[in-house]
Amino acid sequence: MKYTDKVRATHHNISARELTDHVSALNIDDPGEDGLFGLHQLQITGDYKSSAGGKDIDILGLDFERLPNDDLRFWLINHRPAIDEFGNLLDATVYGANSTVEVFDLTPGTSKLKFVKTYHDDAIQTPNSITATGDGGFVVSNDHGSNKVGAASTLSISISTLANLAEATCTHSSLLPR
Repeated sequence: MKYTDKVRATHHNISARELTDHVSALNIDDPGEDGLFGLHQLQITGDYKSSAGGKDIDILGLDFERLPNDDLRFWLINHRPAIDEFGNLLDATVYGANSTVEVFDLTPGTSKLKFVKTYHDDAIQTPNSITATGDGGFVVSNDHGSNKVGAASTLSISISTLANLAEATCTHSSLLPR
């Protein structure tokens, strides 16, 4: 196996997932005695379900915004494993990730992320970065365009970098069903 094959196999290898992704918070106004600024893990609550039916999450990007009631709204890019209609894992080298945008709210002073909504749409193909728009929506960039897997995926980022990101796409949530 060539090095590039090993990297590609690892990149899409569902069994290599550690299932330890999480969101952490800290208090930037108080370093605390240990100097860790009160670093703590936030617990996912509510009706959120991962591909496996649990609360695990595969975070790539995030943004947040303050809501009128002072809660924080988190917008997370989640690269879920692809599954079929029966919940069986699909070959990620064929299908790529089942990428979604997950929305959670956090009340300051608590450690519980309350699930709000999952956005799943064909326009969210290879999301890399997300920005909350402040009006209840978001913009997400697809860094490999619509090419989730294969040579086109590998080449699309190289070509788009050379072509000034001409192949990358952006999607605004107003295009998605709510």
